[in-house]
Amino acid sequence: MQHPYEELKQQNAALLAGAHILPASRPLALRAAGRLLQSRSRYAVIEHLTSVRVVVDAPIHERECDGDFECALCNGEKIIGTNHKTTLVPRGHGPYATFEAGAEDAFHIDGLDKVAAMPQGWTQERAVYEWEAYNGFGPRDHGKHSGYPWAGTNIYDGGKYIEDGVWDPKAWDEQLGCVALMLALVELAPDLALPRALPTITAPTIIPAPVPVPVGHGGGEMSAADIQRALNTLGMNPPLLVDGSYGRTTRLAMKAFQQAYGHGLAVDGLAGPQTFQALQSALKAYA
Repeated sequence: MQHPYEELKQQNAALLAGAHILPASRPLALRAAGRLLQSRSRYAVIEHLTSVRVVVDAPIHERECDGDFECALCNGEKIIGTNHKTTLVPRGHGPYATFEAGAEDAFHIDGLDKVAAMPQGWTQERAVYEWEAYNGFGPRDHGKHSGYPWAGTNIYDGGKYIEDGVWDPKAWDEQLGCVALMLALVELAPDLALPRALPTITAPTIIPAPVPVPVGHGGGEMSAADIQRALNTLGMNPPLLVDGSYGRTTRLAMKAFQQAYGHGLAVDGLAGPQTFQALQSALKAYA
């Protein structure tokens, strides 16, 4: 269901070519970047542990935790240094003695620790893709660029989920997006800059609309809601909210299915051809 990286690379390259921090957001972005850079050594430890670059990690920390080092990076719960496990999605992780330990687990959960070994590794386009995937591709179903990467830039024009499964087209993401933070971080510390995967793409005259999440990606005919129902039928606990949005929760549930089903499936949370067939086979066996 979700887009593979290669499907979105060219569009993200075009968006990056034309992206800039909004004038009203620029002072806030530079202040936030300056504050994050004061903790650069801690983000460098996480980069050593996970290969997730500082300029990728720090914006996620700001989005998830407002830069608070007592929060678990996987979902923002304030449990670092306690005996508590996470109670929000992803549930049951921890306890974490340090923020760095929580970050290492968070990036393993979502597979960001594997990016450096992929072709081209960390690029700006890859960072945008992983930031969007970290929060979920649901806004694409509503024809909007996600605020998670794009808020605070000229690419974002409103709309957000105000709670699980509830989309409000009039709501506005007030947090700075990861791209705005990246641009500010690189302005203050140019050595943090990531390369471009497609450096020859120029800024488009008109900002391209987001590519919608395709129904039946990979040759199937199941919608996102169908997949959520299927995973619930197969025993997802707690059950997924059937809202038709293939967001982070659904992706994590799909990864759990892929891991449990085996048969050589890539554990990436994407409902590609092999996973789609495996899901259909599991449903038939369950019936």
